[in-house]
Amino acid sequence: MTLSQYAWENRVDKTLIDRWLQNFNHDDEKIIALEILTKFVYFTEKEILRLCEVAFQKLLVRIGTINNERISIDLSSIRTKYLPKCRFFGAGYPSESGSFLLYPFRQRNSLPTSLFPSNLNEVDSSTEFAVFLDDIAASGDTACGFWEEAERISLSGKIRFFYLALLAYDRGIEEIEKNTGFEVIACQTFDDSCRAFGDGSWIFPEKEKRKKAKEISEKYGKKVYCDWPLGFQGFQGLIGFHHNVPDTTLPIIWAKNGWFPIFERYEKKKVIET
Repeated sequence: MTLSQYAWENRVDKTLIDRWLQNFNHDDEKIIALEILTKFVYFTEKEILRLCEVAFQKLLVRIGTINNERISIDLSSIRTKYLPKCRFFGAGYPSESGSFLLYPFRQRNSLPTSLFPSNLNEVDSSTEFAVFLDDIAASGDTACGFWEEAERISLSGKIRFFYLALLAYDRGIEEIEKNTGFEVIACQTFDDSCRAFGDGSWIFPEKEKRKKAKEISEKYGKKVYCDWPLGFQGFQGLIGFHHNVPDTTLPIIWAKNGWFPIFERYEKKKVIET
């Protein structure tokens, strides 16, 4: 079984890799680029569904803990008691990944459609927990950007807000909880060692190789995503999903501005629902 079959859902083959490598001018750069590609962590559709299940379980545990319920392996009693008081939304704008995840999240956890309002104005007085779903909280920018919009639904301070992320970086969690009223719940968390070129990076533990990989990523990143050649806010991410690639991932992976991407990123269009 090849890497493409096992880890990439057959979305990348040798032809695509060769075409991607043509973006780089020199053979030594292509070798480093290939190594960067092998460090890219891709979450398949099956893995995302499993993360949706784990995320929901973590949500139930948090709600049960808040209400001093006895927590056990069987969460059915907490689900029965508190699920009707929850409402679920996609994080950010309607075209962003959070909204895309609502359908598989609902299906995987057998949730009724009545708990998924089409917009914030449909929240009623029975709501105690507003849950905003996202695939990744990296910089925290998405959550901070729409917090003012989200908190409009709070009725006399009654509603508790959760930001439910499949994945989250520690610095993103800190940024969100410092600047918004969201409590972050994440299936899996990462620290700065999971960023490609930081001093403590486990992705490139060898200093010289890390330096060379950063130079190449920055050199070509400046051509395709000049504001943030190492990903949004210089994040240096190497994560992608079945449905999209975050802009915090290295642009040499996903950019299309005169560049052939190995994994395509689908840009969001900002439309605010009223």
